Amino acid sequence: MGGKTIGLHIGRIVEKELRSQRRSAAWLAEQLSCTRSNIYGIFARENIDVELLIRLSLVLRHNFLQDVSIIVQDHISSSDSSRNP
Repeated sequence: MGGKTIGLHIGRIVEKELRSQRRSAAWLAEQLSCTRSNIYGIFARENIDVELLIRLSLVLRHNFLQDVSIIVQDHISSSDSSRNP
């Protein structure tokens, strides 16, 4: 893959899901036993440790791993189609 990125910003995906559930950063901080500023730090991250992503998935009852998988699969599919005219 070289130095190419696939445009995935997992923190924004987590923040979007939290907002769609009409929950606050303070609520999520309480669920994860951390501070609200830590939650805002998560939102700012392009990359998140898999263990943290699983914890977020469980707390928010949303499979972020599946979201990542779909984005990766779409990237693979578009790469394959550009190679095979």
